Amino acid sequence: MRRAHLATLFLLVAACSAWPINPRDVPGTYVMNRGRAADTLIVLQQGRYRRVYRMPGQPVSIDSGTWSVDRSRRQMVIKFAALWPRWRAETEASSLRRSPLAPVAWSVELTRTLGGRVKFFVDEDLDWAYVRKGW
Repeated sequence: MRRAHLATLFLLVAACSAWPINPRDVPGTYVMNRGRAADTLIVLQQGRYRRVYRMPGQPVSIDSGTWSVDRSRRQMVIKFAALWPRWRAETEASSLRRSPLAPVAWSVELTRTLGGRVKFFVDEDLDWAYVRKGW
């Protein structure tokens, strides 16, 4: 009996992560799941975003810009205009960094966590991602 319950639970969790992402699922508050900084990205419904970044011992940085959805690929991709890739200060050694930190146009595939929350990776190999808070 217990195995049947576990199998059902596993199927439900797997189904949540395979659940398709709709553009209405994108707006929300996302929090970086790794790093020393408190990094929050607020994606607004009107195609705008605001990002609040606080590295310990440093002043708060707030930047904003626009976002759009690109559905031309199999996976849904979100495009951020003029996003500062501040996480690179922690994910890349300064000697390996491709360019100085500056705003970039950033496109990223949207995925779901095993629990069904929307997330997008900034570095999939290191498992750094913005994960949506709540539903």
